[in-house]
Amino acid sequence: MMPQTLVVCVCLLLCGCSGNLVFGDDDQADDDDDQADDDDGPPPLPTIAAGGVHTCADLDGWECWGLNNAGQLDRPEVELITVAAGGQFSCGLDLDGFPVCWGSNQWGATDAPHVPLSAIVAGNWHACGLDLAGFPVCWGIELSGESWPPEGVGPFSELSAGVSHTCGRLVAGGLVCWGSNASGQCDVPR
Repeated sequence: MMPQTLVVCVCLLLCGCSGNLVFGDDDQADDDDDQADDDDGPPPLPTIAAGGVHTCADLDGWECWGLNNAGQLDRPEVELITVAAGGQFSCGLDLDGFPVCWGSNQWGATDAPHVPLSAIVAGNWHACGLDLAGFPVCWGIELSGESWPPEGVGPFSELSAGVSHTCGRLVAGGLVCWGSNASGQCDVPR
């Protein structure tokens, strides 16, 4: 049986969309073995991403549609393995895992570092990815610290980006959030 995938995206009208949060197979009743969970690796990379007023999806090749007021639909001609859609920009990972971004660069959201990543998420005006060791690398607006991952904390197994904050799941267990906490969005319940 193929793993079920749930992609969660919290959008705010005209303000952007949170990054993708992906959950893998969760011990199905008809599993083919006696393991508690069949997932032997990281969760699958997302194949759909909803941004502020645009969407991208892998439709036998990545395509983007919706409002194109900042070039967020003008995907570069490079093969991508996944895409994350932000407010008015999008970023993807090329076949070697390097980030490629397009659209509005008003706050540096498309100034991706040249480092290979295993995952990528996009907030309203910032993006983050996991480097190959599982540590977050972020770029874009730093108004509330959403692009300042905590030093020495990690490695992470997944990330999710909100409008002005970012959260990650630690490999060792637990969640860590950074950025704006104006509404308690970084106060992880214990």
